[in-house]
Amino acid sequence: MKIFYLLSRIPYPIDKGDKLRAYHQLRILSRNHEIYLFALNDETNISVEHDELKKISVKYFIKHLTKLDILISLLKGFFSDLPFQTSYFNSKKTQSLVKNELLKFQPDLIVCQLIRMAEYVPDSIQAPQIIDYIDVLSKGLERRKSNSNFLMKPIFRSEYKRVLKYEEQVFNRFNNGVIITENDRNALPFNRKNEVKVIPNGIDFNHFYPLDKPKDIDLVFAGNMSYPPNIDAVEFIVKKVLPILKLSSSDIKFYIVGASPARRVKKLANENVIVTGWVNDIRDYYARSKVFVAPMQIGTGLQNKILEAMSMSLPCIVSSLAQGGIQAENNKNIFVADDPVKISELIILLLSNEKLRNSVGENAREFIVNNYDWEKIIDNFDKYLSSLVNKNKTL
Repeated sequence: MKIFYLLSRIPYPIDKGDKLRAYHQLRILSRNHEIYLFALNDETNISVEHDELKKISVKYFIKHLTKLDILISLLKGFFSDLPFQTSYFNSKKTQSLVKNELLKFQPDLIVCQLIRMAEYVPDSIQAPQIIDYIDVLSKGLERRKSNSNFLMKPIFRSEYKRVLKYEEQVFNRFNNGVIITENDRNALPFNRKNEVKVIPNGIDFNHFYPLDKPKDIDLVFAGNMSYPPNIDAVEFIVKKVLPILKLSSSDIKFYIVGASPARRVKKLANENVIVTGWVNDIRDYYARSKVFVAPMQIGTGLQNKILEAMSMSLPCIVSSLAQGGIQAENNKNIFVADDPVKISELIILLLSNEKLRNSVGENAREFIVNNYDWEKIIDNFDKYLSSLVNKNKTL
C-alpha cells in the first residue's frame, strides 16, 4: 500500500503521546508499505535531520509554521466554526501544498492523526481516509472547563462546543476512524461511534524492562510537564497527598520527571520534591523508584507513562480515570485510588513492603507483555487499513 500520513508534529523526539503513537506506526508499517509523511512543525528547536527520524524508512515533507502564520490562522479562526486548535494549524497555502503532494504521491490510503489536521484532507481525494482521534478531545475539554477559573472558563466552553460538533463532522467526512481505548470510543459524541475501531498504544517492552538499580527514589511521576492533566496530577500529589504522608514520614522523596515543566510545576520544587525537567533516559528514574503515582484528574486516552512504568516492574498507584484506559486488574497488576487518604495508605503500604512491591511489579510486567505489544497492535492496524483499501477497490 501507499499510505499518506498527516501529522501536526514531527514524530521525534518522543516527548508527547501523539508522537509516540505516530513514531511506532510509521516504524512498523514502513517495513511493508510505501509511506509519505507530511508533518507540521511549530517548534524551533527540532532538527528534521535527527538520526532517529531518518531510521524510519519513509519519504517526508516538513512544513514549518512561523509565529506569524499561527497568529494569522488564529485570528481567522475567530470568524469560523472551527475549533481553535484546528485553526492554529490550518492554512490555505499549506492546504494547497498538501493537495499537490497527494496528487504526486497518489496514495491508496490517507491517515490523518487528530482532528486538528482534518482540514488538510481535500474532499476530491478518492482514496479512503481515516481519522485517528487518539482520544476524545471534547471529553477532556469538558473536564477542563469544569475545573478552570472564571477567566479561562468562557474560552474552554467555546472550544468545547466547537470540538463537540467538529468531532462528528470529521467522522461523517472520513467515514473511517480509530481511537486508543474502548472507554474513549464510548465517550465519542455521535451516534456512529461504534464504527470507530479501537487501536491502543503499545510498549517496547524490550526497551522498558526491569533494571537492577538501588531504589533511592520513593515516589515518581513522569510525563510531559507542560501538559495540563500532568500538571494537575502532580499538584494533587504535592498539595493533597504529601501533607498526609508527612504525618508518618517527613523524608519521603517525590520526583517529577519530564520535559518542559510549566511554571506551576517548578513552583512545587522543594527539599523533598525534585523537578528534573528533560532527562536523557527515563528508564533510569523508573528503575530507581519504589512507587509510581499517577492520580490523573482530567484528560482522556491511554497513559503511556503508566504502561512504561508497569513494563519495568514498577508498582503503580493510579486514579480510576487513568486505570480505565488500561484495564489492568486492581490490587493485582495495579492499585487504583482516587481519595488522597487512600492513595497515602497505599503508598505507605508499598514503601514498607518490598515483597508486595516485587509481586505487583512482576504482575504488571506480565500484563504489559501480554496486552501491549507494539508489533501485534500495528499488525492489527495494518489489517484494518488493508481492509479499507480492498473495500475501496471493489466500489
